[in-house]
This record gives sequence, structure tokens and C-alpha cells, in this order.
Amino acid sequence: MGDVFAIVSKAVFEKEARIDGEVVGTGDVWPVARYSGTGKVFESALADGGRIFMVTVRPPDEKLWLLAILESPEFDKKAKAWVAKPNVVPTTDISSLRKSIKFESGKGMSQDKGTLGMSLQTPRALGPGDAEQILGMLGGGGKASKKTTGAEKSAAKTTGTAKAPASAKITARSQDRVAALLSAIRDAPDDAVNRDVLADQYEQAGDVARASFIRSQVARYGLPRWDPRVPAMLLEERGIRHDHEKAWRADLPAIKGVRFGEYERGLIAWLEFDDAALIPKHVEAASEAGAITGIEMTWPRRGARPKLGAIKGLRSLVVMGTLMQKADLEWLAESPVLSTLEELTLTDSNLDDEALGALLESPHLGKLRRLRLPFHQLSNDGVGQLAEASMPQLVELVLAVETMDNTGSGGRDGEGINGEGIVALCNWPQMAKIDRLDLTGLQIGEMGLTAVLTSKNTKRLTALKIRSVSDYDYENDGRPDVLQAFQHAKGDRHFEELDIGENELTNDGVKGLVKSPALDKLRMFSFDFSHSDTELAKLLGEAKWLDEVHVLSLNETTLGVVKKVLGRAPKSLHTLSMKSSFPRSDLKGIVPVLAGEEQKALQTLDLFGTNIDDAALKKLGSVTTLPALIELRIGANPETGYNDEENPYSDDAAKAFLASPLGKQLRSVTVGVEGVDKLPPIESDEDDDDEDDDGDDDE
Repeated sequence: MGDVFAIVSKAVFEKEARIDGEVVGTGDVWPVARYSGTGKVFESALADGGRIFMVTVRPPDEKLWLLAILESPEFDKKAKAWVAKPNVVPTTDISSLRKSIKFESGKGMSQDKGTLGMSLQTPRALGPGDAEQILGMLGGGGKASKKTTGAEKSAAKTTGTAKAPASAKITARSQDRVAALLSAIRDAPDDAVNRDVLADQYEQAGDVARASFIRSQVARYGLPRWDPRVPAMLLEERGIRHDHEKAWRADLPAIKGVRFGEYERGLIAWLEFDDAALIPKHVEAASEAGAITGIEMTWPRRGARPKLGAIKGLRSLVVMGTLMQKADLEWLAESPVLSTLEELTLTDSNLDDEALGALLESPHLGKLRRLRLPFHQLSNDGVGQLAEASMPQLVELVLAVETMDNTGSGGRDGEGINGEGIVALCNWPQMAKIDRLDLTGLQIGEMGLTAVLTSKNTKRLTALKIRSVSDYDYENDGRPDVLQAFQHAKGDRHFEELDIGENELTNDGVKGLVKSPALDKLRMFSFDFSHSDTELAKLLGEAKWLDEVHVLSLNETTLGVVKKVLGRAPKSLHTLSMKSSFPRSDLKGIVPVLAGEEQKALQTLDLFGTNIDDAALKKLGSVTTLPALIELRIGANPETGYNDEENPYSDDAAKAFLASPLGKQLRSVTVGVEGVDKLPPIESDEDDDDEDDDGDDDE
């Protein structure tokens, strides 16, 4: 699977690239769905999917424009054209990439004046990192075709914040239409057409902000979390929420003990109940405010266990707090409310083996796809019960417990789940359908991880979290290197997301990770709180797969590691987190490193807790090596109590930074100074990023 760079001639462009009769300009979405062309480059690159990047050269100064991206096109023999779904990206000036795009051949484009169009007449295969450079420049703000879908309209509005009134006055007839559309969406929440029509209705009524918000969230829902378009879309949504959410929520009904939670695909999707007993009383009325698919509640109070019948449209249930009585779990297992669920999360439940057994006996788990049991007290016996359960639709399993850093001086309670338990889990036939697995904190040992990396039942895994699975062994005065199990990883599985933070890393572990065939498609990588910075720097310096990583987390790292990563200038890296809580990881000297190699794709950078003083902040404002950066977080880390709560720079320096060239370039800046921050994160933004919004069917 590859990508092809194919030109659209001046004549074809001016004849066909039109919206409402006008030739498209930058920012406009041209909903083209085909490219006429043949040749071996198409056949080889697009055999298993791939993309066609359609470009044109605009006179008189040879501007290079990206016109469209055709995703996974198929060849129509009759039409002699490659056909795909309509393009959804805006026309974008990518002239600045003329020197940096090298193509598969490594030759690049002609730099001689007047030769660009002619030199691109033959379609070419893009080389490593070329596509990521192009995707990193996508933005817009122009017009969309009247025939485009909601996703396409969103793609045309990835910059700027809609400034129309949050609650425009609409007629009674329009209100009736909105109510009818909301009802249709509740009946069929996955039908994007209804949401698109709803957005159109709001736009016609003058509520452009709400229409833009719906379109953006619908479009983002269909993308993987690591897609380079996501950061700009999140900022677009954040800007709209900053300007309008207060007014939107003011229109919601006030129900004691009930809160309206987060948005999904443009509408309120979650309800939070203070008491389970409130659910049967208020869920129907509260659901009228949006398209509710999720409920969050606590365990029943004082043994009061209400009858919870099936709730139409409910897919997700989160139960918060410690399970105090097994009878509460039995009540939940017997409740028909579980019968429609695709996701069940029991957070901080301290669930033990006996309680898990009661849950697994429920007759209502036939549709369950995601079972999340973070912070439990299960042992291998519990895993044994799980491995005998029938949950035919399950694709995600979370069995995480506390990491060692959070267990305190008392250590872990009970035996927990170890390597033998994981071997038994991997022998469970249902594991053949699991694509997301979280074993954080479990002391699985090299034996357990080897089972995960080699079992015939774990080939479908694409996301794996094994954070803090090698606690310090006080008896042997050392920490076992569980990660060396990657030396045994088979190439019949390919991880897209991997979190291995807070683990020991030795030379054997580095060798296994560097050469692992299971990581050649890795897109999100996390190694927070490394215990061996020398080995981590070696890993990040040698691993070829780092060039394809889009999202990288190296929190609590050191400057040497950062130099190694930024010195490579990973071609696809658009989001980088390097937060600090301790003096060892204050990254003093980070600004000169950022001013070194150009980070062409980097869009989001988190440096909370790092040591950036007035002089460094002034220098940061003038760096020119971050051309795609749109979001930056610096200053004291508000998420920890270990380091200084005061910013390492003055308020005046922060204000001056906002006025600097880089400060003006950024769409979102958090400096921790009241009244100075520009479009800071909304509290729920990071929670949204953790959702599995990749839009796939998990079949």
C-alpha cells in the first residue's frame, strides 16, 4: 500500500475543478471522486489501498496546490479511471514542500523556474514521510460543494472559529425539524446523513457555529486518533466550544442529580447520575436533550438497588467507585440495562474473583464489545473464569491496575495476575478477536509478554498497554527487563499503538524493540518515566519505525533523550508530549534543541513543567524550525505536586511570547498566566483523545 502524487493539468483543472460554477481556490473542498490515469505506478502503489494525492500547478508563479486526496481508490476498467469516495480535504497551497518532497526515487521536484508543471507530468510514488508532510499542512476555511457530506464540509473548515450567534433565533417550523432530526438520530445514531442534515438545518437557521461543530466531530469520528488531521480539528472544536458551549448548555433542562456530559459527533452523548436510583426516573426526559449513548453512575447507595430496564440506544455504561457488596454486582449482572451495551467500564471497583464470576454469569452480555475493569483485585483464578466466559463480540479488554509509582510503600495487595494468568488468557479463543489490550501494572513477566507477542490468538492486537509491568524486585535488588520479550515477537501482528512506560529497559530490550517486525506500522508510542535514559536514547536513535510514529509521549524524560529524538526530526511526528514533574526531567536547555533540526510535521507540543526561563522563552518566540506548530503548553505542571507551582518565567515574558512570531503562529497557547492563555484546553479535551474514535467496525 502506497501513495501516488498525480498532477491535474491546467486545462482539466479550470474546466472541472469548480463549485457552484466557480473555480476552486485554496480552502475550498472539491468533491472529486476519480482520477483518470493508468500506469505501473498506480498498479503497484494502490494494489492494497493507498491514496492518490491530486495536485496542480497554478500560474503565473508556479504555486503548487494540493487539490484532493482519493482514499483507497479502485480502478474502473470501463472508465479507465481510479474511483473512490468524494474528496474531503481542502485545496491547500503546498509550495513550501517543493524542495522537501523527494518521492520514492529520491530525486524530488525540478527547482528550475518554469519547469515544475512539465516535470510532474508523470505520476510518481511518494517516498517515506512525503505524505505526512503534505497532511501536516492541511487547513482551509473556504467553501464546500453543496453536494458534499457533513464530513466534507468539516474538512473545508479546519481553521478559524465560527463566530455566528450560539443560539440563533429560528422559526417554530425549524424547531420542529430539529426535533424530528434529533429523534431520527436517536433511533439510528450511526447514520451520519441525519447528523449532516441537522447541521444544514442549524446553518440555515443562522447557527453556523453549531453546524460547524457537528460536522467537525462527525468527520473526526471516522479518523484514527493518530491521524495528522485530528489536532487541527480538535482546536476548531475547542474554539467553537469556548465561544458557544455556555449558551448551548444553558438551554439544557435542569434535573437534580443529573449532569449532561460530553459531546460525540456533535451532540450531547453522555448523562451522569449521582445515584443509580435516578436513572429510571429521569433517563427518558434527559435523553431528549441529545443523542444519549452513554451513562455514568455510582454504585447504589445503602443497598437501594433500583430496577434498571433496557434503555433504548444505550451503548456505554460506566460505574464509578469501590464495590462494597457483592450483592451490588449481582444486581447489575441481572439488570436488563446491560442487554444493549457495547461498552462496560467498572472504574476503581476493586473487583475480586468472586465478583467477576457473578458478572460473567449475566445473561445480558451478548452485545458487549469492550470490557474495562481498571483498578481491580483479580488473580489468575479470575482470569481463568474470564477465559471460560462467552462474550462473542468482545474486541477490547482492560485489566489495568495501579503502576508501581502509585502503589505506595505498602506495595501491591494480593497475588494479582502474573505471567501464568496471561498465558491462560492468550489461550482463550475469544482473544482472536481482541484488538485492544491493557495490562498496565500486572506483573506478567517475560513469560506473559512473550505469550501476548507470539500466541496464535493475539494476531489481531493493534493497541497494547503494558505500562509498569516490571516492579522493582527487592529480593534480587533489580528490576526485571520484561521488554526483552519483543525479541520473540512475531511478524504476523502489527501494533499501531504501544505504551511501555515505567518499565526497565536493557540492551536486550532495545535490541528486541528496534528489530521487532510487530512495530513496523506503529503510529502512537509512549515511554514515559524511563529508568534508563541511555538505553531509551539508543532505542529512539536506532528504531526505523520511529519515522512513522505520529504521536509520541516521553513524559519525565531527560534532555539527552530529547536531543536524540529531535535530532532525527521524525517525518511523521505531529504530537509530542514531554511533561515534567521532577527536577531530573526539567529539560533545561530544551529551547536550543527545538531551534536545531526543523520539525516539519510537529503540530502539538506539551512542555508543562520544563525549565524555560525568560531568556529561553524569548528565544523560543523567534525559532523558525516549527513551521506546522499550532498548539503549545508550557509553564508549571498543574498535574503534579512535586515540582514548583510557579512558572519559571515572568508574566511579562509570557505576554511577550504571545506577541512573538511563533506566538502569533500558534492557535492555542497555554502559559499559565490568567488572561494571557490563548484557546487553552477544555478540561474534557484530553479525555476525548482517549476514546476509541477510529471509526472502524472492529469486525
